[in-house]
Amino acid sequence: MTTANAAMLDQIKMGQGFIAALDQSGGSTPKALKGYGIEADAFSNDEEMFGLIHDMRSRIVTAPCFNGEKVIGAILFERTMDGEAGGKPVPALLWERGVVPFLKVDKGLEDEVNGVQLMKANPDLDALCERAVAKGVFGTKMRSVLNLANPAGVKAIVEQQFAEAKRIASHGLVPIIEPEVNIKSAERDGADRLLLNETLAALDAWTGAPVMLKLSLPTEAACSSRSSTTPRCCASSRFLAVLPAQRHASSWPRIRALLRASAALCSRICATR
Repeated sequence: MTTANAAMLDQIKMGQGFIAALDQSGGSTPKALKGYGIEADAFSNDEEMFGLIHDMRSRIVTAPCFNGEKVIGAILFERTMDGEAGGKPVPALLWERGVVPFLKVDKGLEDEVNGVQLMKANPDLDALCERAVAKGVFGTKMRSVLNLANPAGVKAIVEQQFAEAKRIASHGLVPIIEPEVNIKSAERDGADRLLLNETLAALDAWTGAPVMLKLSLPTEAACSSRSSTTPRCCASSRFLAVLPAQRHASSWPRIRALLRASAALCSRICATR
């Protein structure tokens, strides 16, 4: 591990702040621009659209308050990684400010099979990882979705996430594994439990490299006072597992503590609604 990567790892492990999502791709970019005050009639093609979103992101990452004291990391869209802000490559600018650069590497979702949406095939992942390493990126992010508590589907989604993580880690990058349980799913509680168990089993087989896991919070641990008229609570836990492989005995206490902390935060938020 390089000196720069070791310092980034320390920032992710010990820093106090959040990871910013600046990774909207083509499908979600119009919505992001609209939230910024730019309507769809402001651009006529993808190049103009991506130029506007890059201008928006450049303004964000060059703002004085966007620094490692508040933001420990930022997930970038591929075009953002390749671009510049403040006259510097975006990953270099971020790290100068103490913000660890990550890259969104998935290419979107397949149609639902067995209650889940796997990530689309990504044959160019290795080449993309090499480019990311050359630009000073620390890690990656990839997302897939669980809609139902289907054991075969959950197993497939975890296997795919960890298989891609192995490819990513082989390039010296730290992957964020993000199998997301659909908050609107009627089987959310069961999907959460299946996901947690399958992920623990996959961690047992993981060796060598750091990996970050973003897991959704089981709803039975969340605020119990919600009703049919109250927005459903949604909290998630992020933790960094510095491996060689952890076993259930050491993994469970850490995961349970993080889930309890997330549940307590969720309850406080719900109490203010």
